[in-house]
Order: sequence, then structure tokens, then C-alpha cells
Amino acid sequence: MTCLFCLNVLAEVCGTDITTRLLLPTVLLLAADPVANVRFNVAKTLQKISPFLEASVIDAQVKPTLDKLNADTDVDVKHFAAQAIAGIAAGKH
Repeated sequence: MTCLFCLNVLAEVCGTDITTRLLLPTVLLLAADPVANVRFNVAKTLQKISPFLEASVIDAQVKPTLDKLNADTDVDVKHFAAQAIAGIAAGKH
């Protein structure tokens, strides 16, 4: 989870290219973590880094991951995934 917290901050500094190429793959990989707290922090991170991603990347990679998390068996994961989906759709990061 510390990694995710760092990525939230790094995305701001690194910009679109590095966030897309280097940071996003790590976040997406952690979406399959067996620990629910990691998965719901993935949803939060995806929402926070979305302003630093192009719309095509959000549509192709972020939204499918959030949809998967929104169908998770853990209630907290579902909650934060739904919140991230709504936040990205509304432009709230």
C-alpha cells in the first residue's frame, strides 16, 4: 500500500508520459492483490492519477479495472471502485 501512496504523489510530478508508461502498470497489477485493502487503495489511486492520463488510457485500462473492482466480493472495494468511477466521470480527482 505504501507503493500506491507514493504513486499518488509521483503522478503529479512525473506527468502524463511517465505516469502512463511506468506508474500505471504497477497500479493495474495490484488490482489483483489478494488483500482487499490493497484493492480498494488501487481504486483510490486510479481516481487520483486519472488527471495525468489521457482519455484513451482511462477508457482502455482504468475503466475496465475499476469495473472489475466494482464487482469485487469485498464491500469496501466495491464502494471505493464505484466512488472512483463516479469521480472520474464527473472530472473529480
